[in-house]
This record gives sequence, structure tokens and C-alpha cells, in this order.
Amino acid sequence: MNRNLRRALRASSTDGLIFLIILIVCVVAIYSFLFDKKDINDDIYTTLQTATKNCDLETMKSLVKKSRDASNIGKRALYYAVQRGCLEIVTFLLEPV
Repeated sequence: MNRNLRRALRASSTDGLIFLIILIVCVVAIYSFLFDKKDINDDIYTTLQTATKNCDLETMKSLVKKSRDASNIGKRALYYAVQRGCLEIVTFLLEPV
């Protein structure tokens, strides 16, 4: 094979490797964005517990409103509020939507 052909093949294999690496990084980023929401929910539950301990109704309203999983957040919030005796939060969570 002549030199130009060898250079072209070597360059294209390097380009292919770079493309493959970029593709893998993109797939991992998209996967983590779409499916890995555990950390966000953990933060919401921690804030939920803190808001309930302080009987902070406004924070509770904000959490329930912004949550992707509102029914699960509401159930946990109700459990925490009853446990702490926060009547305002219990009333808010039991109101019909």
C-alpha cells in the first residue's frame, strides 16, 4: 500500500475512535438525565422531613407542587406531619385537589 492510503486509513480509524467515545459519552449523559433521578428525590425527601419538623407549610406546598411524584411525596409528607403533630400540614395534604 502506498503511504497516502495508509495515512488515510490511520486517520479514519482515529476519527472513528473519537466518534465512538463521543457517542458513548452522549448515551451515558442522556441515560443519567432521563433515568437516574434518585439524588433529586433524596434531596426532596430530606427537605420534606425538615419542613415537617418545622411545620413549614409554605415549603411543604412548594415541594408537593414541584415534585414529579406528587402522590408519593404527599403520602410521605402526611406520614411525617401526623408523626410530628403538624395540623396545618395534615389539613393541607388532606384537602381535595
